[in-house]
Amino acid sequence: MLYPIFTYEDGTEVTASKPDKDGRVSLYIEKFDIEKDEFINATIQLPNPTVLSSFGYSNQELDDMLDEYNRIQEDIIDYVIDKVKKSA
Repeated sequence: MLYPIFTYEDGTEVTASKPDKDGRVSLYIEKFDIEKDEFINATIQLPNPTVLSSFGYSNQELDDMLDEYNRIQEDIIDYVIDKVKKSA
């Protein structure tokens, strides 16, 4: 199951997986790039943000994402854990 985390003003959607047995959460980031006429996406694993896959994002954009999700990773993981508990 995927849990919606937030949507940015530019239409970028961020969803998260439930934690795996080691407590890792995958973030799925996706938006439609109107200039390229295609969806671009990335998958980042938390904690200790790591890019697992990426299509269409520049290295600078990925670095910025890693910095941002590093700052808020505990909040995201806690939110997902709470959602999993409530759905059980």
